[in-house]
Amino acid sequence: ALERLNLSNNMLSALPASVSSLKKLKILNLAHNSLSTVQDEVMLMDSLEQLNLSHNLLASFPYALVRLQKLAALNLSFNSCIHLAVMPPLLKPRDMWIDYLDKSIGQMVFMNVFTREKMKKIEFYDGAGVAQARDLHVFQPESHPKAYLRRKMWLSICQTYEWEPVQDSATGSTYFVNNVSGESSWTMPAALDSLGLLTSLTELTMTNNSIKEFPPSFGRLLGLKKLVFRSNKLASLPADVGLLKALAHLDLASNELRLLPVEL
Repeated sequence: ALERLNLSNNMLSALPASVSSLKKLKILNLAHNSLSTVQDEVMLMDSLEQLNLSHNLLASFPYALVRLQKLAALNLSFNSCIHLAVMPPLLKPRDMWIDYLDKSIGQMVFMNVFTREKMKKIEFYDGAGVAQARDLHVFQPESHPKAYLRRKMWLSICQTYEWEPVQDSATGSTYFVNNVSGESSWTMPAALDSLGLLTSLTELTMTNNSIKEFPPSFGRLLGLKKLVFRSNKLASLPADVGLLKALAHLDLASNELRLLPVEL
């Protein structure tokens, strides 16, 4: 079974779904391609330990990567990342339908989870019921959890995220807008802070991006031994960097640091 695969210096803009069958692959080099996203199928590559995605077109940290439980070395240098928020996968239009036994006709049909409309063939659905469901189309506060979850699910089906990072034009910093409730926050919401799931990571290299800060979960990367963040826009380091007792190599050259935490 294939354990090493080098596809660097090509013109790949996507990976085939069949990569999920590479169950024994340990080392994958995709440097110098044209990848703007990493498909969810990659998260099924259970044995992957080293991944090089440098010199591509990634604008954010791919969600599929945080599901790789054995990933030890990751290189995302020379991409276009401005933050380390991890955008979760979105739902598909089929997800608003469930199989339902319509006893009135004695047949299985599809039922809309929002409106309870029933259809024999969902491709003929005209959207009338959803259009009239007003709660799906106006902001819903988190204090009303049922309405909030309904709108969150509807937006996801429409390919809109619950929380969305936005770059402030004046400062270049990233803030986060909640498309469900309409609120905004300068603090990364927990729903986007998944970097800390990479507990097997020992080396993280992200030179030449435009990242200004680490997310709160950064301090959970307790196995990290080598961190290279040259040529970004880091203005500060979190105090949690002091929790990374295994860290032996730290390269933060050519950033915008003015102060260092005493915990370093």
